[in-house]
Amino acid sequence: MKVWLKLMSLIGFSLMMTICEAKENKKWSEADFVGVWSLHFNEEEELYGFTQVAFTTEGRKCVIGYSFDKKGQITMDYYDNTYKIEGKLMVTTYGDSTAKYSPKGFVIKDNIISVSENRFAVNLVEPMYSSTPEVHTRLENVETEQICQVVENYLTNHDFKRAEHSMDDLMKLFNHGKKDTKGVTIGDRKEN
Repeated sequence: MKVWLKLMSLIGFSLMMTICEAKENKKWSEADFVGVWSLHFNEEEELYGFTQVAFTTEGRKCVIGYSFDKKGQITMDYYDNTYKIEGKLMVTTYGDSTAKYSPKGFVIKDNIISVSENRFAVNLVEPMYSSTPEVHTRLENVETEQICQVVENYLTNHDFKRAEHSMDDLMKLFNHGKKDTKGVTIGDRKEN
């Protein structure tokens, strides 16, 4: 009986290690992310928001972001970015955007933690590290073209102020945690 239990334990342990190793060595591709996803965030007690992110088969990443301050004021941002998967990283290159701190050409890298049919999780690793995972949930009955068309229409038909900082300025702020002349700390959305 003891031999049987030891044998079953060994088989179970080996099977578990094989499954874990298979998941660990999984190679993701852009196809794993195609669709529309929702991300909710609560960065501070005073700020709540969510985004709708559309990943296309052509490598486009269209984002509509909504954030609410403690008074209920809404800010909406539109992003027309590109993305690619490099091993376990999702690499996003900013295109046109209404966001104040998102200059065209700026690159961020997210470590892919997990991917399933209806959700995926990543954490920011570059230009700065965040241990807090961003968990995206798939939205049903929303087409990527719908989100991308809204983003494209807004960016084409509205006069908006482009990002005020160069990529070098942003990297300095990310790397040193310094505040710019307007009192905004990059990365944590706090204002003086």
